[in-house]
Amino acid sequence: MIEILLRSRLRWYGLATGRLLLRRWQALLLTLAVLAPMGVSLLSQVKSLAFPVLLLMSPEDSFAWRYTYICTMQALAVIWIMMQRDQVGGGEFMQYAQSLPLTRKQRSTVDLLIVSTANSPLFLMPIAAVCWFFVQDQSAFAWLLHCLFILVFLVLMTITQLQALHRQYTAWTCIAFANILLAWAPGSSPTAQLILLGLTLASVGLWASVVPAPARIPFVRALQNSFSKALSMASLSRVHPAAFIPLHFLLRQSLAETLGKVVVAIGIAALALGLMAVWEYDERIVPLAVIALACIALVISGLYRDLHMAHSAARPIVAALPLPDKWERKFDTALLMLLGMPFAAVLGSVIVFHHARLLAAVLLASASYVALIGILRLPQVNAERQAVFLSSVSAALWAVLTLFVHL
Repeated sequence: MIEILLRSRLRWYGLATGRLLLRRWQALLLTLAVLAPMGVSLLSQVKSLAFPVLLLMSPEDSFAWRYTYICTMQALAVIWIMMQRDQVGGGEFMQYAQSLPLTRKQRSTVDLLIVSTANSPLFLMPIAAVCWFFVQDQSAFAWLLHCLFILVFLVLMTITQLQALHRQYTAWTCIAFANILLAWAPGSSPTAQLILLGLTLASVGLWASVVPAPARIPFVRALQNSFSKALSMASLSRVHPAAFIPLHFLLRQSLAETLGKVVVAIGIAALALGLMAVWEYDERIVPLAVIALACIALVISGLYRDLHMAHSAARPIVAALPLPDKWERKFDTALLMLLGMPFAAVLGSVIVFHHARLLAAVLLASASYVALIGILRLPQVNAERQAVFLSSVSAALWAVLTLFVHL
Protein backbone atom coordinates (compact mmCIF):
# COMPACT_ATOMS: atom_id res chain seq x y z
CA MET A 1 0.00 0.00 0.00
CA ILE A 2 2.75 2.42 0.91
CA GLU A 3 4.50 1.75 -2.41
CA ILE A 4 1.32 2.60 -4.33
CA LEU A 5 0.88 5.81 -2.33
CA LEU A 6 4.50 6.82 -2.86
CA ARG A 7 4.36 6.06 -6.59
CA SER A 8 1.15 8.06 -6.99
CA ARG A 9 2.52 11.02 -5.03
CA LEU A 10 5.74 11.05 -7.04
CA ARG A 11 3.77 10.82 -10.28
CA TRP A 12 1.62 13.79 -9.24
CA TYR A 13 4.68 15.76 -8.20
CA GLY A 14 6.34 15.04 -11.52
CA LEU A 15 3.26 16.11 -13.48
CA ALA A 16 2.59 19.18 -11.36
CA THR A 17 6.06 20.63 -10.96
CA GLY A 18 8.52 18.44 -12.82
CA ARG A 19 9.35 21.15 -15.33
CA LEU A 20 9.54 23.75 -12.58
CA LEU A 21 12.02 21.61 -10.64
CA LEU A 22 14.00 21.14 -13.86
CA ARG A 23 14.11 24.91 -14.37
CA ARG A 24 15.31 25.40 -10.79
CA TRP A 25 18.09 22.88 -11.34
CA GLN A 26 18.99 24.68 -14.58
CA ALA A 27 19.07 28.03 -12.76
CA LEU A 28 21.21 26.58 -9.97
CA LEU A 29 23.72 24.94 -12.30
CA LEU A 30 23.86 28.02 -14.52
CA THR A 31 24.52 30.21 -11.48
CA LEU A 32 27.30 27.90 -10.30
CA ALA A 33 28.84 27.89 -13.77
CA VAL A 34 28.77 31.69 -13.98
CA LEU A 35 30.06 32.31 -10.48
CA ALA A 36 32.77 29.65 -10.61
CA PRO A 37 36.03 31.53 -11.24
CA MET A 38 38.11 30.35 -14.15
CA GLY A 39 41.32 28.53 -13.29
CA VAL A 40 40.31 27.78 -9.70
CA SER A 41 40.64 24.23 -8.47
CA LEU A 42 37.62 21.99 -8.02
CA LEU A 43 38.28 21.81 -4.28
CA SER A 44 38.02 25.58 -3.96
CA GLN A 45 34.72 25.56 -5.84
CA VAL A 46 33.42 22.82 -3.54
CA LYS A 47 34.35 24.96 -0.54
CA SER A 48 32.53 27.94 -2.04
CA LEU A 49 29.41 25.84 -2.57
CA ALA A 50 29.60 24.53 1.01
CA PHE A 51 30.24 27.98 2.51
CA PRO A 52 26.74 28.43 4.05
CA VAL A 53 27.10 25.15 5.94
CA LEU A 54 30.75 25.74 6.86
CA LEU A 55 29.79 29.15 8.22
CA LEU A 56 27.28 27.48 10.51
CA MET A 57 29.89 25.06 11.87
CA SER A 58 32.53 27.69 12.58
CA PRO A 59 33.56 27.46 16.28
CA GLU A 60 34.62 31.12 16.42
CA ASP A 61 31.07 32.49 16.22
CA SER A 62 28.90 33.06 19.27
CA PHE A 63 26.00 30.88 20.35
CA ALA A 64 23.44 33.64 19.69
CA TRP A 65 24.73 34.14 16.13
CA ARG A 66 24.62 30.41 15.35
CA TYR A 67 21.11 30.03 16.80
CA THR A 68 19.84 32.96 14.73
CA TYR A 69 21.56 31.58 11.64
CA ILE A 70 19.99 28.13 12.11
CA CYS A 71 16.51 29.64 12.54
CA THR A 72 17.02 31.80 9.45
CA MET A 73 18.07 28.82 7.34
CA GLN A 74 15.03 26.87 8.54
CA ALA A 75 12.75 29.81 7.72
CA LEU A 76 14.16 29.95 4.17
CA ALA A 77 13.64 26.19 3.85
CA VAL A 78 10.02 26.60 4.95
CA ILE A 79 9.49 29.30 2.32
CA TRP A 80 11.07 27.00 -0.27
CA ILE A 81 8.71 24.11 0.48
CA MET A 82 5.62 26.30 0.90
CA MET A 83 6.23 27.56 -2.63
CA GLN A 84 5.53 23.95 -3.72
CA ARG A 85 2.79 23.16 -1.24
CA ASP A 86 0.11 22.19 -3.76
CA GLN A 87 2.53 19.99 -5.71
CA VAL A 88 4.02 18.30 -2.64
CA GLY A 89 0.60 17.80 -1.05
CA GLY A 90 -0.52 15.29 -3.69
CA GLY A 91 -3.42 17.15 -5.25
CA GLU A 92 -6.92 15.71 -5.52
CA PHE A 93 -5.59 12.18 -5.11
CA MET A 94 -4.93 12.81 -1.41
CA GLN A 95 -8.65 13.35 -0.81
CA TYR A 96 -9.10 9.71 -1.71
CA ALA A 97 -5.92 8.62 0.07
CA GLN A 98 -7.26 9.94 3.37
CA SER A 99 -9.72 7.02 3.42
CA LEU A 100 -7.03 4.38 2.93
CA PRO A 101 -5.99 2.23 5.94
CA LEU A 102 -2.56 3.81 6.34
CA THR A 103 -0.87 4.43 9.65
CA ARG A 104 0.56 7.76 10.69
CA LYS A 105 4.07 6.35 10.29
CA GLN A 106 3.41 5.29 6.71
CA ARG A 107 1.97 8.66 5.77
CA SER A 108 4.91 10.43 7.42
CA THR A 109 7.37 8.24 5.51
CA VAL A 110 5.79 9.13 2.18
CA ASP A 111 5.71 12.82 3.09
CA LEU A 112 9.39 12.65 4.04
CA LEU A 113 10.37 11.10 0.71
CA ILE A 114 8.36 13.64 -1.28
CA VAL A 115 9.81 16.59 0.66
CA SER A 116 13.32 15.18 0.20
CA THR A 117 12.71 15.05 -3.55
CA ALA A 118 11.56 18.68 -3.53
CA ASN A 119 14.64 19.63 -1.47
CA SER A 120 17.09 18.03 -3.88
CA PRO A 121 18.58 21.37 -5.05
CA LEU A 122 19.16 22.37 -1.43
CA PHE A 123 21.15 19.23 -0.68
CA LEU A 124 24.07 20.39 -2.81
CA MET A 125 25.42 22.57 0.00
CA PRO A 126 25.55 19.89 2.74
CA ILE A 127 26.91 17.32 0.28
CA ALA A 128 29.65 19.75 -0.69
CA ALA A 129 30.40 20.31 3.01
CA VAL A 130 30.74 16.57 3.59
CA CYS A 131 33.12 16.31 0.64
CA TRP A 132 35.15 19.27 1.94
CA PHE A 133 35.59 17.75 5.39
CA PHE A 134 36.46 14.39 3.83
CA VAL A 135 39.56 15.76 2.08
CA GLN A 136 40.77 17.66 5.14
CA ASP A 137 43.61 16.38 7.28
CA GLN A 138 41.58 15.21 10.26
CA SER A 139 40.71 12.01 12.06
CA ALA A 140 37.89 9.74 11.04
CA PHE A 141 36.06 10.53 14.28
CA ALA A 142 36.15 14.28 13.53
CA TRP A 143 34.82 13.68 10.01
CA LEU A 144 32.00 11.50 11.35
CA LEU A 145 31.22 14.19 13.92
CA HIS A 146 30.92 16.81 11.18
CA CYS A 147 28.71 14.48 9.13
CA LEU A 148 26.50 13.88 12.16
CA PHE A 149 26.12 17.64 12.68
CA ILE A 150 25.09 18.12 9.04
CA LEU A 151 22.66 15.19 9.30
CA VAL A 152 21.03 16.62 12.42
CA PHE A 153 20.73 20.02 10.76
CA LEU A 154 19.03 18.46 7.72
CA VAL A 155 16.68 16.44 9.95
CA LEU A 156 15.59 19.55 11.83
CA MET A 157 15.12 21.47 8.60
CA THR A 158 13.01 18.70 7.07
CA ILE A 159 10.85 18.34 10.18
CA THR A 160 10.26 22.09 10.19
CA GLN A 161 9.12 21.89 6.57
CA LEU A 162 6.80 18.96 7.26
CA GLN A 163 5.17 20.74 10.19
CA ALA A 164 4.68 23.84 8.03
CA LEU A 165 3.04 21.75 5.28
CA HIS A 166 0.65 20.21 7.81
CA ARG A 167 0.15 23.56 9.56
CA GLN A 168 1.16 22.04 12.89
CA TYR A 169 3.02 25.09 14.11
CA THR A 170 2.92 24.10 17.77
CA ALA A 171 5.57 21.47 17.02
CA TRP A 172 8.03 24.29 16.33
CA THR A 173 8.52 24.65 20.08
CA CYS A 174 10.41 21.35 20.01
CA ILE A 175 12.41 22.55 16.99
CA ALA A 176 13.31 25.76 18.84
CA PHE A 177 14.61 23.71 21.79
CA ALA A 178 16.53 21.35 19.48
CA ASN A 179 18.10 24.37 17.77
CA ILE A 180 19.54 25.44 21.12
CA LEU A 181 21.35 22.11 21.48
CA LEU A 182 22.51 22.19 17.88
CA ALA A 183 23.84 25.74 18.12
CA TRP A 184 25.71 24.81 21.28
CA ALA A 185 27.64 21.96 19.63
CA PRO A 186 30.27 23.80 17.50
CA GLY A 187 33.16 24.95 19.60
CA SER A 188 32.62 22.31 22.28
CA SER A 189 34.84 19.31 22.89
CA PRO A 190 34.29 16.27 20.64
CA THR A 191 32.65 14.34 23.46
CA ALA A 192 30.36 17.24 24.31
CA GLN A 193 29.45 17.65 20.62
CA LEU A 194 28.52 13.98 20.37
CA ILE A 195 26.34 14.25 23.48
CA LEU A 196 24.62 17.44 22.30
CA LEU A 197 23.92 16.04 18.83
CA GLY A 198 22.59 12.84 20.36
CA LEU A 199 20.32 14.83 22.69
CA THR A 200 19.09 16.85 19.72
CA LEU A 201 18.02 13.74 17.82
CA ALA A 202 16.61 12.18 20.99
CA SER A 203 14.48 15.23 21.77
CA VAL A 204 13.01 15.31 18.26
CA GLY A 205 12.44 11.56 18.25
CA LEU A 206 10.78 11.68 21.67
CA TRP A 207 8.49 14.46 20.55
CA ALA A 208 7.50 12.58 17.38
CA SER A 209 6.87 9.27 19.16
CA VAL A 210 5.27 10.37 22.43
CA VAL A 211 3.41 13.57 21.57
CA PRO A 212 0.48 13.02 19.19
CA ALA A 213 0.06 15.08 16.07
CA PRO A 214 -1.22 18.46 17.21
CA ALA A 215 -4.74 19.05 16.11
CA ARG A 216 -5.70 22.20 14.41
CA ILE A 217 -7.52 24.61 16.66
CA PRO A 218 -10.68 25.69 14.82
CA PHE A 219 -10.90 29.06 16.56
CA VAL A 220 -7.28 29.92 15.80
CA ARG A 221 -7.58 28.78 12.19
CA ALA A 222 -10.80 30.76 11.73
CA LEU A 223 -9.19 33.83 13.25
CA GLN A 224 -6.17 33.53 10.97
CA ASN A 225 -8.33 33.07 7.88
CA SER A 226 -10.56 36.00 8.83
CA PHE A 227 -7.58 38.28 9.43
CA SER A 228 -5.88 37.26 6.19
CA LYS A 229 -9.07 37.69 4.19
CA ALA A 230 -9.86 41.07 5.75
CA LEU A 231 -6.32 42.30 5.14
CA SER A 232 -6.24 41.21 1.52
CA MET A 233 -9.75 42.49 0.80
CA ALA A 234 -8.97 45.83 2.41
CA SER A 235 -5.90 46.20 0.22
CA LEU A 236 -7.71 45.07 -2.94
CA SER A 237 -11.07 46.76 -2.43
CA ARG A 238 -10.19 49.82 -4.53
CA VAL A 239 -8.13 48.03 -7.17
CA HIS A 240 -9.15 47.83 -10.80
CA PRO A 241 -11.12 44.59 -11.36
CA ALA A 242 -8.60 43.41 -13.96
CA ALA A 243 -5.76 43.81 -11.47
CA PHE A 244 -7.64 41.96 -8.74
CA ILE A 245 -6.79 38.51 -10.11
CA PRO A 246 -2.96 38.89 -10.14
CA LEU A 247 -2.91 40.69 -6.78
CA HIS A 248 -5.24 38.14 -5.20
CA PHE A 249 -3.07 35.33 -6.51
CA LEU A 250 0.18 36.87 -5.25
CA LEU A 251 -1.14 37.90 -1.83
CA ARG A 252 -3.33 34.92 -0.98
CA GLN A 253 -3.10 31.86 -3.19
CA SER A 254 0.67 31.99 -3.77
CA LEU A 255 1.90 34.04 -0.84
CA ALA A 256 4.83 31.69 -0.13
CA GLU A 257 6.01 31.89 -3.75
CA THR A 258 5.76 35.68 -3.73
CA LEU A 259 7.47 35.96 -0.36
CA GLY A 260 10.25 33.65 -1.48
CA LYS A 261 10.96 35.71 -4.60
CA VAL A 262 10.95 38.96 -2.60
CA VAL A 263 13.26 37.53 0.07
CA VAL A 264 15.74 36.36 -2.57
CA ALA A 265 15.65 39.76 -4.29
CA ILE A 266 16.20 41.53 -0.96
CA GLY A 267 19.10 39.18 -0.23
CA ILE A 268 20.74 40.01 -3.58
CA ALA A 269 20.33 43.73 -2.95
CA ALA A 270 21.67 43.42 0.60
CA LEU A 271 24.68 41.45 -0.64
CA ALA A 272 25.39 44.10 -3.26
CA LEU A 273 25.16 46.88 -0.66
CA GLY A 274 27.50 44.97 1.62
CA LEU A 275 30.09 44.57 -1.12
CA MET A 276 29.78 48.26 -1.94
CA ALA A 277 30.64 49.08 1.66
CA VAL A 278 33.59 46.67 1.61
CA TRP A 279 34.88 48.30 -1.58
CA GLU A 280 34.41 51.74 -0.01
CA TYR A 281 32.06 52.81 -2.81
CA ASP A 282 34.71 53.11 -5.49
CA GLU A 283 34.14 52.74 -9.23
CA ARG A 284 33.49 49.00 -8.91
CA ILE A 285 30.06 49.56 -7.36
CA VAL A 286 28.62 50.53 -10.76
CA PRO A 287 29.01 47.15 -12.52
CA LEU A 288 28.13 45.46 -9.23
CA ALA A 289 24.80 47.29 -9.10
CA VAL A 290 24.07 46.42 -12.74
CA ILE A 291 24.75 42.72 -12.13
CA ALA A 292 22.62 42.78 -8.98
CA LEU A 293 19.72 44.39 -10.83
CA ALA A 294 19.97 41.80 -13.61
CA CYS A 295 19.74 39.01 -11.02
CA ILE A 296 16.82 40.72 -9.28
CA ALA A 297 15.00 41.08 -12.60
CA LEU A 298 15.46 37.34 -13.19
CA VAL A 299 14.07 36.52 -9.76
CA ILE A 300 11.04 38.78 -10.09
CA SER A 301 10.28 37.58 -13.62
CA GLY A 302 9.74 34.10 -12.22
CA LEU A 303 6.31 35.28 -11.06
CA TYR A 304 5.14 35.77 -14.65
CA ARG A 305 4.51 32.09 -15.16
CA ASP A 306 2.52 31.79 -11.92
CA LEU A 307 0.38 34.75 -12.91
CA HIS A 308 -0.13 33.26 -16.38
CA MET A 309 -1.38 30.02 -14.82
CA ALA A 310 -3.72 31.98 -12.53
CA HIS A 311 -5.19 33.81 -15.53
CA SER A 312 -5.62 30.53 -17.41
CA ALA A 313 -7.57 29.06 -14.49
CA ALA A 314 -9.80 32.15 -14.21
CA ARG A 315 -10.35 32.59 -17.96
CA PRO A 316 -13.80 30.89 -18.10
CA ILE A 317 -15.13 33.37 -15.55
CA VAL A 318 -13.24 36.46 -16.75
CA ALA A 319 -14.41 35.86 -20.33
CA ALA A 320 -17.83 37.22 -19.34
CA LEU A 321 -16.37 40.55 -18.17
CA PRO A 322 -16.11 43.55 -20.53
CA LEU A 323 -12.32 43.51 -20.73
CA PRO A 324 -10.15 43.97 -23.83
CA ASP A 325 -8.17 41.12 -25.33
CA LYS A 326 -4.77 40.33 -23.79
CA TRP A 327 -5.56 42.64 -20.87
CA GLU A 328 -3.62 40.47 -18.42
CA ARG A 329 -0.30 41.24 -20.11
CA LYS A 330 -0.57 44.93 -19.28
CA PHE A 331 -1.53 44.44 -15.65
CA ASP A 332 0.94 41.64 -14.92
CA THR A 333 3.81 43.56 -16.48
CA ALA A 334 2.95 46.78 -14.66
CA LEU A 335 2.61 44.92 -11.35
CA LEU A 336 6.02 43.26 -11.56
CA MET A 337 7.62 46.46 -12.79
CA LEU A 338 6.34 48.20 -9.66
CA LEU A 339 7.69 45.34 -7.57
CA GLY A 340 11.16 45.77 -9.05
CA MET A 341 11.37 49.56 -8.88
CA PRO A 342 12.38 49.87 -5.18
CA PHE A 343 15.53 47.84 -5.76
CA ALA A 344 16.65 50.10 -8.60
CA ALA A 345 15.84 53.13 -6.45
CA VAL A 346 17.95 51.90 -3.52
CA LEU A 347 21.00 50.81 -5.51
CA GLY A 348 20.80 53.82 -7.80
CA SER A 349 20.59 56.20 -4.85
CA VAL A 350 23.75 54.76 -3.36
CA ILE A 351 25.62 55.23 -6.64
CA VAL A 352 24.39 58.80 -7.10
CA PHE A 353 25.20 59.69 -3.49
CA HIS A 354 28.85 58.71 -3.96
CA HIS A 355 29.16 59.55 -7.68
CA ALA A 356 26.84 62.46 -8.43
CA ARG A 357 28.13 62.80 -11.99
CA LEU A 358 26.43 59.51 -12.89
CA LEU A 359 22.91 60.78 -12.16
CA ALA A 360 21.73 60.80 -15.78
CA ALA A 361 23.32 57.41 -16.51
CA VAL A 362 21.73 55.87 -13.41
CA LEU A 363 18.30 57.17 -14.41
CA LEU A 364 18.64 55.71 -17.91
CA ALA A 365 19.92 52.40 -16.56
CA SER A 366 17.04 52.24 -14.07
CA ALA A 367 14.54 52.87 -16.86
CA SER A 368 16.09 50.11 -18.98
CA TYR A 369 16.04 47.79 -15.94
CA VAL A 370 12.29 48.31 -15.58
CA ALA A 371 11.92 47.62 -19.29
CA LEU A 372 13.96 44.43 -18.84
CA ILE A 373 11.42 43.14 -16.31
CA GLY A 374 8.72 43.63 -18.94
CA ILE A 375 10.75 41.96 -21.68
CA LEU A 376 11.44 38.90 -19.54
CA ARG A 377 7.74 38.06 -19.68
CA LEU A 378 8.24 36.65 -23.18
CA PRO A 379 10.61 33.77 -22.30
CA GLN A 380 8.95 33.11 -18.95
CA VAL A 381 5.47 32.64 -20.44
CA ASN A 382 6.13 31.39 -23.95
CA ALA A 383 9.18 29.16 -23.34
CA GLU A 384 8.97 26.24 -20.94
CA ARG A 385 12.11 24.14 -20.88
CA GLN A 386 14.27 26.99 -22.20
CA ALA A 387 12.78 29.69 -19.94
CA VAL A 388 15.75 29.81 -17.56
CA PHE A 389 18.33 29.84 -20.34
CA LEU A 390 16.61 32.48 -22.46
CA SER A 391 15.87 34.70 -19.47
CA SER A 392 19.46 34.45 -18.25
CA VAL A 393 20.84 35.31 -21.69
CA SER A 394 18.49 38.29 -21.94
CA ALA A 395 19.51 39.59 -18.51
CA ALA A 396 23.20 39.09 -19.31
CA LEU A 397 22.87 40.98 -22.60
CA TRP A 398 21.08 43.81 -20.82
CA ALA A 399 23.88 44.04 -18.23
CA VAL A 400 26.57 44.16 -20.93
CA LEU A 401 24.74 46.74 -23.03
CA THR A 402 23.97 48.87 -19.98
CA LEU A 403 27.59 48.97 -18.90
CA PHE A 404 28.76 49.66 -22.44
CA VAL A 405 26.21 52.32 -23.46
CA HIS A 406 25.13 54.15 -20.31
CA LEU A 407 27.90 53.68 -17.81
